[in-house]
Amino acid sequence: MRMNFNKKYNTLFCYILIVIALSMLMVLAIFKFSSIASVLQTIVSVLMPIIMGCIIAFLINPIMKFITRVFENWIFKKNPHPKLSKNLSLVLSCLIFLVIVVGIIAVVVPQFAGSLSDIISNMTTLYNKTSDWILDAVKDYPELKSKLTEQLSKLYTNLDKVIEQIQPMLGNIWTGALNLITFVKNFIIGFIISVYILANKELFFAQLKKLVAATFSRQTSNNIFKVSSQCNKIFSGFLTGKLIDSLIIGLLCFILMTILGMDYTTMISVIIGVTNIIPFFGPFIGAVPSALLLFLISPKQALIFIIMIIVLQQFDGNILGPKILGDSTGLPAFWVLISILIGGGLFGFVGMLFAVPTFALIYSMFCEHINQKLAKRNLPTKTSYYKDNPMLNLVKQTKVTPMTKEELEDIKILPADEVNEAK
Repeated sequence: MRMNFNKKYNTLFCYILIVIALSMLMVLAIFKFSSIASVLQTIVSVLMPIIMGCIIAFLINPIMKFITRVFENWIFKKNPHPKLSKNLSLVLSCLIFLVIVVGIIAVVVPQFAGSLSDIISNMTTLYNKTSDWILDAVKDYPELKSKLTEQLSKLYTNLDKVIEQIQPMLGNIWTGALNLITFVKNFIIGFIISVYILANKELFFAQLKKLVAATFSRQTSNNIFKVSSQCNKIFSGFLTGKLIDSLIIGLLCFILMTILGMDYTTMISVIIGVTNIIPFFGPFIGAVPSALLLFLISPKQALIFIIMIIVLQQFDGNILGPKILGDSTGLPAFWVLISILIGGGLFGFVGMLFAVPTFALIYSMFCEHINQKLAKRNLPTKTSYYKDNPMLNLVKQTKVTPMTKEELEDIKILPADEVNEAK
């Protein structure tokens, strides 16, 4: 016996099954969150060399593209050698990346560790100097001085406990040796993977396009390619430019602090450079703890440092940043602030770093969708039109088509005397 299936009810039944499955997955994720998090952590740790390889390839790719252009436009301009240019640019870009990484590790890490150890060992001295300065400033206010003395004594008790907990961690460095070895192993494997990715990136992209074209329709495939190209443009432009900008700001901070004779030059410069990667809030996140650290040593140094950071950030925001980044995201300042708050609240430092390019991609796609909808209705796409028309008296725009030659010939032109008689 043949059964007749109703297509409408089959579709409804599939939707019901999908909703039930998603609901069960959500309930499972809520009540088994620790187990799922443990599984995800295991998967990420296994895939970490591949993830690191993709990140390294993403960072090396702009250097490789620049060197390739130099070879093609200057060295091999008369006698092109595409394969040789690609191989040489790959080798040189990898060497440049390794030199930068090794140089940073060799110069920054020992001085950073030395500065941090020095701060921990001199914490009591810094506390005494700071408390003396504060109490001397309020010596004419006995009640306030007594309250501050009480609070400072409590702070000193807590400070002793913190030092007792931190010092064994600094002394027993070998406890982190296993993590360091794991990181070095992942970095080496990731670097090798990045070389393979860069050497065969055209082939990989072609295979990926082939897979998308075989899986989706022509229109969907073109939309995926368009979004992917836009995503690569926004992310590569923003992250690469921001890394270069932050490196320059960190170096300038180091040079200025060395000239001004400040303490903890290397450590503070690293903090300023790293936090500068975060748009909008980055300068404040790095400057506030650095200024407090210098204030513990010398209030004068802290004041000079604050003035220096303000000048440096003005230079970065008005001159250096626009020159390097340009309008890489096209995201208004308000949405930059909103994206950083949401990204930082959900995913911390990584969320603050990737929030701006991610939100810029969503913003551009949404704006393009809105403009397409307006264009289909023959409505203006410029925002200024809607600003100048507060009541939204939108009139549908009709396209005026020119008359054909035959239509023009059919029009009877009356003489002047017949026109006057008609009047």
